[in-house]
Amino acid sequence: MATSPSPSASDKRTVTFTVPSLDRVAHAAANTALLPVAVARQVLPAKGGLPLYLGLGALGAADVIEWPVAIGVGLGYAVLRRGGLMSAGSARPRATA
Repeated sequence: MATSPSPSASDKRTVTFTVPSLDRVAHAAANTALLPVAVARQVLPAKGGLPLYLGLGALGAADVIEWPVAIGVGLGYAVLRRGGLMSAGSARPRATA
């Protein structure tokens, strides 16, 4: 008949876990969720055009409009905002009577 030795104090092991605070986890999750929007704001040529581009992308993805049409409209809008009729420097002075 064999007997197993009883556990002694030196055989016990401890494990320590470090849990990040809820604030750090929430902040990291928010940054991860907003990263695509931040990148889009830096990459897109037209300031303030993000809703238009998102709408065009959604319409193209849902096949409401064809994707080449969505790209064409987006590029046309970007060109007009940058140096065309909608640019800030293209405002013509009004003639006074």
